[in-house]
Amino acid sequence: MIKVNGLDHINLQVRDLNKSIDFYKNVFGFKKVEEGISNNGNPYAIFGRSGHVFLAMYQGRGDNQSYINHLGFHVEEFDSVMDKINQLGVKISYGDGIIEYPDSRSVYIADPDGMQIELSEKFGGNL
Repeated sequence: MIKVNGLDHINLQVRDLNKSIDFYKNVFGFKKVEEGISNNGNPYAIFGRSGHVFLAMYQGRGDNQSYINHLGFHVEEFDSVMDKINQLGVKISYGDGIIEYPDSRSVYIADPDGMQIELSEKFGGNL
């Protein structure tokens, strides 16, 4: 069993990134901790309260839909996660294993309905 320390983040595709940023900033006081352009060329921003909650928001891809892209869990004993995933026969979603980020590592899996789940080594990717 993989032990989860908490919900790390929710990754959202939004219709209008700037409107979404303003909403979460004004309503919840979330602060922007990162922004940039994603691999598919669309802008993104990561907002929240460090150590508590993060939202990763990506500008939509032109289909004018908003939805949850994936859930992120912060897990204990990250170095043993791949062994546990393989033992349980869980499908890895992106690549064939651990993805290295600047300050953290993650692995992406899918639940039986195809919901994407990111398992992260450090809360909020250490932002």
